[in-house]
This record gives sequence, C-alpha cells and structure tokens, in this order.
Amino acid sequence: MPENKREYFFQCQYQVGKEVLASSTVKDESYITAAKMMEALCSLAIKVKNIVDPKTGGRVALEVVHILKDLIYNVSQDRRGKGESKSYYMDIKSKHKANRSERVDVIFYGVGGKDDGKIEDVSRFIHYFKKANFKK
Repeated sequence: MPENKREYFFQCQYQVGKEVLASSTVKDESYITAAKMMEALCSLAIKVKNIVDPKTGGRVALEVVHILKDLIYNVSQDRRGKGESKSYYMDIKSKHKANRSERVDVIFYGVGGKDDGKIEDVSRFIHYFKKANFKK
C-alpha cells in the first residue's frame, strides 16, 4: 500500500474579520528552516503594503517583527507543528469591532524552525537579534 506523505507547510496570513486579505505560504517535503519562515513573514508584510495600503503594511511589518522575535528566541530547537494556528491581534483594545478582529495568523504543520547555517547573513541576523533587547 502506498504511503501518503503530507507536505509540510508554514503559512502566515493577514485577516480582518472573516476575510483573508493577504497570505504567504512555504511548502516543503522534509524540513522548513527558520530562514524560510522569516522569508514568508517578510513577504506577507510586503503583500499587505501592496494590496491594502502602506500604513497598514507598516503596522503588519511591526507585528511581523514581534512574530520574528518569538521565532528567533526558539530557533535552537525543532518545532513540531500539528496544523494549529496562532493569532497575533494587532489592536485588541480598539473601540471598533472590525479593528479588534485585525490580526496576523501563523499556521505551521510539520517539523522545522532551526537555522541550517547555509545562509551566513541569516545566521548572523539571528545571532544579533537574540542579543537585542525588545519590548512589546
């Protein structure tokens, strides 16, 4: 009987209400590295800037930095994703319901998250980013 292989994926999307406005996905059959995850997050911010408007793209870019922070601080260990999503709400304290639902969702299925060391600039970026002191 042939073995069904499911493709690993890392997806991030910008969503307002129930409408997905922009999305970026990385697929692989074996392992999704931290560099591929970072590339998907950065391309999401660029897509939102081009599709929605530059101001919203800037806000999404700031949220991407916070997601990168979470990703990079755990880059030394493998992550095992079960296809669950994590939502990063952008303005949870807003008076308007539509603004409270604005978020960036990250969905990950498979194994990944480590720096493979193939791209020297990414490895250097991760090293210095870990040393930086950020507050949200």
